[in-house]
Amino acid sequence: MDTTNRLIKLDEVRQLVPLSRAKIYKMIKDEQFPRQLKEGGSSLWSLEDVLNYIKKLGEKGKKNDAKNLEINK
Repeated sequence: MDTTNRLIKLDEVRQLVPLSRAKIYKMIKDEQFPRQLKEGGSSLWSLEDVLNYIKKLGEKGKKNDAKNLEINK
């Protein structure tokens, strides 16, 4: 069973991504964070989408590190 293909609540999102509730919603508005799904008054996120967001951040960080190394040569 693929456990990454499940829905998680905001508390679990915040355990994975150390951002405030307000910052997460601002980033959603600015299309910088995965959009939540609404289910009967609850906001839920795809765990897979959140993990992909984290992975992209890591890749972006590696690219920035490489650029900084080139600049400092």
